[in-house]
Amino acid sequence: MKLKRVLKNIFVGGLLIAMLSPLILDYITMMNQASDVNQFLNKTEDSSKVSLKEAENKVIGILTIPKIKLRIPIYKNTSEYALSNGCGLIEGSDNLSVDHNNKHSSLSSHNGQSINRLFTKLEKLENGDKFFITLGKEILEYQVFDTQTHEPTYADVLNPIKGKDVVSLMTCTPIVIHSHRLYKFGERIETNLNDGYHFGTNFGLLDFVISYWYFLLAWLVFASICFYLLNTKKKPKKVLRKG
Repeated sequence: MKLKRVLKNIFVGGLLIAMLSPLILDYITMMNQASDVNQFLNKTEDSSKVSLKEAENKVIGILTIPKIKLRIPIYKNTSEYALSNGCGLIEGSDNLSVDHNNKHSSLSSHNGQSINRLFTKLEKLENGDKFFITLGKEILEYQVFDTQTHEPTYADVLNPIKGKDVVSLMTCTPIVIHSHRLYKFGERIETNLNDGYHFGTNFGLLDFVISYWYFLLAWLVFASICFYLLNTKKKPKKVLRKG
């Protein structure tokens, strides 16, 4: 009986760990994001010592969207690493630049990946909302002015917009189906860091727990009930004797 109970506890424990695995993976991803962001902001490495793999995953900037509490690295390509850990510059769009040059740069990232903070909440951005792009020591501010949805093959959406310095943010939509592409267009405006740039500069374990307390609480309650039921001894039934 003891062995049977131990095996049941092991099985339930494994099941509970599996339920937590998406949260654990998301935490690891967020720590990778934070590491890449900090390395970019405190960049001191010798470029001659950068490996080929590091060069392929090079961070070229930081994207900050206060409304959806997002701060992620911008990579120079749209590799799977870039789209899973931050956002990437779409091939065919213009390079990011601090100059006012009437160009259109477009950044892409995944959505719908568990609860990870990528572009899952991008649709919440409305006209007038702000986002920031950090390039070296320069911080550029953009204001959302348009939203468009297109089929994946529609390339004209990356064309420059006359008289505007534009950065568009793109992700797949709707979640899971991913049949179309959602674009949020932002026009460069005069930078004002009081527009929310300084939110949550440091994101650690405590911030993660606070952000997902409801999930962790539900998991803790479920785990407690499971182990209580497994380890509660049943009272033996009383046998009435005739006599």
